[in-house]
Amino acid sequence: MNGQKAISVLLTSRERVRFDLSVSILADSPVYMFLRDWTDIAPWREFRCFMIGRELRGISQYHYRGGQQYNEIMDHETEIRSAIASFFPKFRDACHLDDVVFDLAYRGARDPILIEINPSPLSGLSDLCLFEREHLNGEFRFLRGAVSS
Repeated sequence: MNGQKAISVLLTSRERVRFDLSVSILADSPVYMFLRDWTDIAPWREFRCFMIGRELRGISQYHYRGGQQYNEIMDHETEIRSAIASFFPKFRDACHLDDVVFDLAYRGARDPILIEINPSPLSGLSDLCLFEREHLNGEFRFLRGAVSS
């Protein structure tokens, strides 16, 4: 119900948050935390994006581990790519890092929701989803089902 309660919940119930904060403290690196209202996101709407050298070097379906293919992605492929490409300059200009992995939620004609920013794709610390490091070439990758004729 308030900021203090939110921080308390994050610090006591999320191992990943505790680990990330510990690493930042040990590295004597500043910590920035942004909180926003909770938003339910359908799995097909979430994408992992890769910025290297301040260029968008790839977009991947985020939920891929179970081999799930989402027809909604195929149905909206052009619109998803366009929405992310339109949002990217705003993200790039606001971001203080040159190389990052960032997750977005597609929202149709509106700007995507920035979910989180992760370490550089070159660091080996972030899941590259449907990419391998040397193949971050600007593609939009997602699992495609069989296309009927």
